[in-house]
Amino acid sequence: MPVGPVESVVFLGTPEVAAGVLSELLSTGVRVEMVVTRPDAKRGRGGATTPSHVRAVADSAGIPVAFSTQDLLSLPPRADRLGIVVAYGRIIPEEVLGAVPMVNIHFSRLPRWRGAAPVERAILEGDSTTAADIMRVSVGLDEGDVFDDIEVAITDSHTVESLRGDLAGLATARLIEHLRNGFPEPHPQSGEVSYARKISKEDLAIDWADPAARIDRVVRIGGGTAIFRNAEIKLRAVRVATRDAKSDPGEVVVAGGVFVACGDGWIEISEIQPAGKKVMPAVDWARGAHIVAGETFGSVKNV
Repeated sequence: MPVGPVESVVFLGTPEVAAGVLSELLSTGVRVEMVVTRPDAKRGRGGATTPSHVRAVADSAGIPVAFSTQDLLSLPPRADRLGIVVAYGRIIPEEVLGAVPMVNIHFSRLPRWRGAAPVERAILEGDSTTAADIMRVSVGLDEGDVFDDIEVAITDSHTVESLRGDLAGLATARLIEHLRNGFPEPHPQSGEVSYARKISKEDLAIDWADPAARIDRVVRIGGGTAIFRNAEIKLRAVRVATRDAKSDPGEVVVAGGVFVACGDGWIEISEIQPAGKKVMPAVDWARGAHIVAGETFGSVKNV
């Protein structure tokens, strides 16, 4: 690690959250000499490619862009260079780490939720808090020592995007302080290790026998899927609701809103997306669907 202030940065990242960190670094005068990101991706039917969010920021700032970490080995050696990694999406080879020391902004309190989907898993499992950890990049998956740990409370209104944004904003501000003043001594990770595997279709399939709070969390990590009239439908926004009535899990009641019975109560759907259609207010969907008493949502898991 550089001793004292960091004078030169190489940045590794790909998605929108990483682009936001890069933009903030540039706006505060951090010198970024190279960006490494994923190659341009094909999108749509025409075969046209689109640059990553990080590349778009780098291009607009006139920063050289590479698509392989091996390009970092061609940089002239300097003791005050540091690599900053944010959601890069690839393992960094040991030989590269030997040439360029790196820190990573990881969106959990390590060693809980090492891996690909730490924000999603923290919400889904009902964690009350999480953190943005600034850690040393090592060969092992998210195993490096931690320089800083910034805690954030997880609220009932946090989605993946909003929680990740909160974590990134706080971590970036702290990272800039360390770049200017030098990094503190890191400490080893301690505690039980858990791994945040990628969110699958099965994770997003709603089980109506689950508690309402669990279903709410499923929707908040990317939209919960269910079955209605033999077709898959996606719930985009819900809230835990209070109703005196009792119904079997999955039963739909339209009464000043669209309510669905769960294992321990009710949720109210506010936004829904039928297959092949845009997201719409649930009350508009219910009006068009002409829901009758006794109709139910099913689970994708049971199809």
